[in-house]
Amino acid sequence: MVFVSATDGWLLSATHDGTNWISAVHRTTDGGATWIVQYEVNGCRLMDMVVTGQQTVHVVGFDGRYLSTADGGDTWAQRTTGLSGPLIGVSFTDSLTGWVVGEGIFHTMDGGESWTRKDETNHPLLFKSCFPSPQMGWVVGDRGAIFYTTDGGASWADQTCSSVYGLNAVCFRSETDGWAVGGGGPMLHYSDPDQTDPVARDVSVPGEYRVTAFPNPFNAQTTLALEIPVTSSVRVFVYDATGRIVEILADRVLTAGRHSVSFDASRLPSGMYFARLQAGDQSRVHKLVLVK
Repeated sequence: MVFVSATDGWLLSATHDGTNWISAVHRTTDGGATWIVQYEVNGCRLMDMVVTGQQTVHVVGFDGRYLSTADGGDTWAQRTTGLSGPLIGVSFTDSLTGWVVGEGIFHTMDGGESWTRKDETNHPLLFKSCFPSPQMGWVVGDRGAIFYTTDGGASWADQTCSSVYGLNAVCFRSETDGWAVGGGGPMLHYSDPDQTDPVARDVSVPGEYRVTAFPNPFNAQTTLALEIPVTSSVRVFVYDATGRIVEILADRVLTAGRHSVSFDASRLPSGMYFARLQAGDQSRVHKLVLVK
């Protein structure tokens, strides 16, 4: 959700009916009292949105969809020049200069009319980007991925923090002060331009057992985040809608804290699955949606 004034704003919605995603862009002009649907799509999960100025909105979707409007949403243009793969995060530093991340890092200097891929190495799926200046920026993603640039994306340095599983958001107040957060509670703080790794700050030991997944829905691979309040013998497995176990992901003692485990479903058909965390008489279940 983004508001550009006390009355004008936009939000994204996404629902899953068990088969397909139904996503929409909504707008309000009365401070949220009423909302109208400006754009709707079936079979795609819209992931992120950014507003530049008063009337220009950019939206990205998991199916590689990039949309923009320059008239407040009365008309929308879909552009794919230079973009590929799932698109998850979008940010702009001004009306012309923007970044999209997902399976790659993409850059525009003409307000989204065309895009150029700015990374060349294999890396986990990327979720968010933040550029405190046109030349300096960070992107974060799955498996603790962190990459930063000091030359406008011409080159990228790896600051991946392997002690956390997924980083879902990043925000920098300046070139030397920033934060990244992820599912399950990890908080990373960057405050020194000469340091090579951010400092992981785990806010607390979890108060209860919990299992979540990101991304979800997912295509082939996802990461399960496990919260363990006390050292326990833990079994984590995935079963399908019939109750058949399709994968055992962990069966060992885990210390109190936050852990992660990857689930590769590339051999499985699309559909609904369930991840179960079992620790003694404690059990937690999380629904997974595999979309290929």
